[in-house]
Amino acid sequence: MFSQSSYQRIFRFFCIYDVLALAPFAIPFVNSAHLETLSSLNIALGGQAWPVFLPVQLLFGQMLGVLGTGWAIWRWRNYSVSIGRYEGILRLFFAASMLWAYALSPHPILLVFAVIDIIGGALHLVSPQRQQIRQRAA
Repeated sequence: MFSQSSYQRIFRFFCIYDVLALAPFAIPFVNSAHLETLSSLNIALGGQAWPVFLPVQLLFGQMLGVLGTGWAIWRWRNYSVSIGRYEGILRLFFAASMLWAYALSPHPILLVFAVIDIIGGALHLVSPQRQQIRQRAA
């Protein structure tokens, strides 16, 4: 179990992680360069180079980047344990999708991101300790 403040730090850490990971996808002309960087990292991990993406594929990546970045900023501004639990479930579903894609393709970078999301999902699902109010005898 975490204290409320520790849980909030974990919650905010993953908001920052999401903005850093997803904002490059949201920006036109940056998203293709970001995909090239991720492809290079995939090659360094022993995978294959990614194909060049078509403009419509970049558009869908951009839309997901906008939504993911917006969701991260919204979470930051509206912190709550219930949002954290919802986020934890979403991260585990997303990690399962990445593990499935990893099983079907030679892209070890997907395994790296899946592990990060499994850890993040599990941390979000841990309930923070309730702060106990101490009452003084009058």
